[in-house]
Amino acid sequence: MEGTISPNFVFLLLGMVALQFSQVAVISLAAALVQSLWASAKRPRLLQVAFSAAALVLSSALANKFAHLVLAGSSTDSAVVCVILAGSIYFPVNSGLVSMVIGLAEGRPLKQVCLRCYQWAFPYFMGGIAFAGLVSGAYAPSMLWKGALVLLPATVLAYLYFANLNARVASAAMPVSVSQEEEYAEVRS
Repeated sequence: MEGTISPNFVFLLLGMVALQFSQVAVISLAAALVQSLWASAKRPRLLQVAFSAAALVLSSALANKFAHLVLAGSSTDSAVVCVILAGSIYFPVNSGLVSMVIGLAEGRPLKQVCLRCYQWAFPYFMGGIAFAGLVSGAYAPSMLWKGALVLLPATVLAYLYFANLNARVASAAMPVSVSQEEEYAEVRS
């Protein structure tokens, strides 16, 4: 799968615990813009940036509202439960939106694209939800920014791992030219 994966969702989950809905929406928009424009080898089209922003804001908004509605109807006010609920909605909504657009753009069956997206991103998102849950349980909501700083190195390491894994899988899937195959045969012998 081509595209970007960003550690921003972990911090959005923490924001859902400590911030107002409108603040989470604005941070989601800013995160999508940074993700779309950051170190881009080629200039992304406006439509791609707009979709990325809309998908991230919609995913974050639905996750935030769902988590807070469930918590409001229950007797708990746990930050950990909020993160788990929000992450459980954020991942499938975001993955579904991205899969639909990839499937439509590439003319591939939606089920195939969803399965590939799920397999590619699920471990990363589950690790991020677990990290955010641990941090939200260890810090009071007013001090979550400290928890986010503690979480930053582990999140960046996980991001680098999955970005590297994606690059290796993509390069392994690329067809090898005849000259590359000959060079490989020379090196082996």
